[in-house]
Amino acid sequence: MATLYLVRHGQAGFGQEEYDVLSTLGAMQAHALGRYFVMAQRPIDRLWSAPRKRHRATCDSLCAGLQNSGLNVAGLWPLGVERGPHILDAFDEFPFAEILMTTCGPGGSLANEYTALVQELQGQNPLHDGRAFGRLFRMAMPRWARGEIEVSESYAAFCQRIEAALRHAAEQAALLPSGHGAVIVTSAGAIAAALRSLLGVDSQMMLRLCLALYNTGVTELRVRKGSEDHAGAPGVEISLIAMNSVPHLLEPSHRTFR
Repeated sequence: MATLYLVRHGQAGFGQEEYDVLSTLGAMQAHALGRYFVMAQRPIDRLWSAPRKRHRATCDSLCAGLQNSGLNVAGLWPLGVERGPHILDAFDEFPFAEILMTTCGPGGSLANEYTALVQELQGQNPLHDGRAFGRLFRMAMPRWARGEIEVSESYAAFCQRIEAALRHAAEQAALLPSGHGAVIVTSAGAIAAALRSLLGVDSQMMLRLCLALYNTGVTELRVRKGSEDHAGAPGVEISLIAMNSVPHLLEPSHRTFR
C-alpha cells in the first residue's frame, strides 16, 4: 500500500490586504514538514499543489525541507511552477470570497451583522480579525451549504469536484511502490470535503472541520488498487489513517489555524 498525504498550506497572509501569500512562519512550517518526512523515513515520490500562490509557496518550502534533509528532489517539484502536471486545479478551495461578498455586502443576508462587527471593531475590517472572521464564517457558510446564496460554485458541486479529484489522485498514488507516498498541498475546505466523503459526515461537521485544521496539518490516507468499477474503470481503496497531524511543529506557537 502507498500513502496519500493531504496537507493544508502554511500560514497565509491573514489580516493583510493580500491573503494568498505565505507568511514567514508559514514557510517555516512547510520546511519543517519536509524535514519530518525525511527524518520519519516516509519517502515522497509525488508532490502536487492546488493552484493558489499559498499552495505553491508551501510546496517550495516543503521541497526545500526535503532537500536540506538529504532527499534527492530532482523532478519532484520545479521551483516557481505555475501550471502543468504538478498543479491540481481540481483541489482548489471553495469560492469563499464570493460567499462573504454575497452575504456581507449591501443587501446581503449578513449585511447588518457585518456592519455591527465593523462598529464593534471600531472601523476595522472584520475579516482581518480572527474572532470576527470565525463568527462570519459560521453564519455565512451554512447558507451556502443550504443553497440559499448564489455564487460561482455550489456546495454540492464543490463536494463533487473534491471527491472526484481525490479518487483520481488516489488512483495515481496507488501505483507507487508500497511504503512510498504522494503529497497534495491544498486548503482547509478541500481537505474537509475529502474527509466528508470518506467519513460520511454532514455539511455542518464539514464546515466545523474547516476551522479546526492546522496550517501544514497532515491528513494521511492509505491507498491501494481495488477491483474495477461497474464501468470497467480502475478501482482504488482509500482508508483514513490520521487527520490534522502536526508532529513536525514542536513549538505550540508554531501551530496556527489561519
